[in-house]
Amino acid sequence: MSLIEKFEITNIKQGEQKPDENKIYQELVEKKLPEKPKMENFYEVYPQKEISRDIARVERIEDQFEVSSTRKSKILEALLLRQIELAEWFGNQCQTIETTKYDDYVNHTDFIAEWEDENGDPVRLAIDVTSSEENLDYGIKAENILRDLNNYQGTKIKYFISEQFGYKGAVKDIPRVIIAIRKEVIDKLYALIMPTIDGTKGEKRLEGHNKLCKCFLQASIVEEMIKQLDKQSEHLEKHDGKNTLIYQNIQKAIKILETVFDKKIGSVEDGPSSRALKVAEISAFFS
Repeated sequence: MSLIEKFEITNIKQGEQKPDENKIYQELVEKKLPEKPKMENFYEVYPQKEISRDIARVERIEDQFEVSSTRKSKILEALLLRQIELAEWFGNQCQTIETTKYDDYVNHTDFIAEWEDENGDPVRLAIDVTSSEENLDYGIKAENILRDLNNYQGTKIKYFISEQFGYKGAVKDIPRVIIAIRKEVIDKLYALIMPTIDGTKGEKRLEGHNKLCKCFLQASIVEEMIKQLDKQSEHLEKHDGKNTLIYQNIQKAIKILETVFDKKIGSVEDGPSSRALKVAEISAFFS
């Protein structure tokens, strides 16, 4: 039985706060989530005219399409950023870098996870977070990734800053994965988040943070990311792409994530039930 089949989320005990999405949104998003990086901060990297064109492109996209994230998606993104940094959901060496609106809309990336490998080199992974319930949406997102792989390319992030490696500019051939969490799982997750928000008494709040730090969802996310990258790797192997930079970067990311997952097995909450907190299986859409 895999780790994904062993977790049981406990019911909210009598007297605990009932999940309130408005309170959770206020705590995680409005109070804590920093504003997305601005393209105007890259004038020393790109000509002003080029940045102005990109800003105009973002404005056109926002005018023509409904691109505003759902409340649930914003909560998920904020929760992941917090837990990766503070609770080491992706390992103790992982840093997160938020993207500009340009790279969010154009390059389908909410944030970058960044590690340092044994040689001191960066290992990066582009993360696309969604709370969509639609298989069609999952398929479109996976198809966008496969389209890049068919051209032997990975994701490009144009407006990128890494404090860890002292770099500012564009990065390319970054592997990308999709983290999708369905509504019924989000509702259960809210029950874990509620005791951690402002207004909760100190001891109970600390207990809530400890439960969230050991939440099974982190292992499910890491396992699903490995599966997606394995599928992408197989796709490149079938199309003579083993000698490409994106293939090498996928292998590096898999190696990091497998180490993280092995450590998660012994640290997350374990229980008799099977699939209480689990991400959607997007890896199936890469077949």
